[in-house]
Amino acid sequence: MSAMIVALEPKEFIPCGQTACVNHPGVICLHFNQSQEVGTSLLGTLSQVTLDDKPKGTDSWKLRVYKNVEEELYLSGHTVVWSRGQTVLKTFTVDSLVKQVAWGSFSVSGEDPCQFDLPQSKPGTYPSVDGVAMVTDDAVHVFTDDGDNFVTALPFKVRDSWNFKFGLLFERKREMMEKNKANMSSFQTSLLENDLTTIFCLQHPLREFSPVITKTQGSVRYMNRPHDSIVFC
Repeated sequence: MSAMIVALEPKEFIPCGQTACVNHPGVICLHFNQSQEVGTSLLGTLSQVTLDDKPKGTDSWKLRVYKNVEEELYLSGHTVVWSRGQTVLKTFTVDSLVKQVAWGSFSVSGEDPCQFDLPQSKPGTYPSVDGVAMVTDDAVHVFTDDGDNFVTALPFKVRDSWNFKFGLLFERKREMMEKNKANMSSFQTSLLENDLTTIFCLQHPLREFSPVITKTQGSVRYMNRPHDSIVFC
């Protein structure tokens, strides 16, 4: 039995979020809501906002399959669009430019239930906190499926981020080291590189960032070497 291969005309992929962002007010809606709360005039509020509120070429998106349906996170400037099966579920907008976005699932097993105010499904077990995490220059904004909103301050600049079953992983940007490397000796550079931990974990938005350690040939150390990198998570 022979198989036949049929060549079809290629079609351009248009993200669902791109279409939604065309009619989205973007960061203007935040300033409008703030003006209503403090009684500021709409004209005065709009005078502080530009229509072009995002750099060119910053749009990006991520895809995943959830319960046999394709989901999409579309990032455009200050706004993230979450869609499922070409249907927009939610949109999120923050004051700062969003650098990265990812789905996040935070496990609080073994934590104090009073700290997170979570119901127990079974004795000693607690449900995970699922939602969307948006990384800006100075904070991580987490919007949960239940409607909660957490803002966690970033103690460092983020180069990249990943989601995994224990929360979120972050790679620290080594911008200060790169700026000063030209004026430093090789010994000073080695000391600085080995002093700065590069990989951190956030297990819950209410917790602090924890450095990640690695074990290689029986030796345990922080992930702080220049060649340490995460290829897949």
